[in-house]
Amino acid sequence: MLGGALAGGIMGGSFKSMLVGGLTGAMFGAVGDAWGAGTFGNIAGHAAVGCASSSLSGGDCGSGALAAGVAAYGSANMPSALKGNLAYEIAFASAFGGIASVAGGGNFANGTVTAAFGYLFNELQHQNPAKAAAQKSFRRRTFDAFRS
Repeated sequence: MLGGALAGGIMGGSFKSMLVGGLTGAMFGAVGDAWGAGTFGNIAGHAAVGCASSSLSGGDCGSGALAAGVAAYGSANMPSALKGNLAYEIAFASAFGGIASVAGGGNFANGTVTAAFGYLFNELQHQNPAKAAAQKSFRRRTFDAFRS
């Protein structure tokens, strides 16, 4: 939840975006806790969170739902050649979300952000400990690069 709040605050630059980001991150994590990746419940849950997040941010429910739901499906069916590389995994999920958002009448950039949050706050949360440690190191290096 804290990561979502920080990301939302940075992306939107307001207290409201920080709250929406925190809520979105917590909800995406809860969906992953409740249903396995690629199941109907997981995809529908992500779509519901995407709708709520988009609506709370002043966007369209339909495009947010499509972005998150399609990205959840795509992430669960990611080609094995992309797995293990955080940048490729996020790019793959984000592309699915952006395209789905446009198909639903929304904005490509907003769809990619929704999908990236869904991936980061769900998929990465439910990994094995060794991979999670490697991803944490990557995120720290990436964050440090943006700060400098």
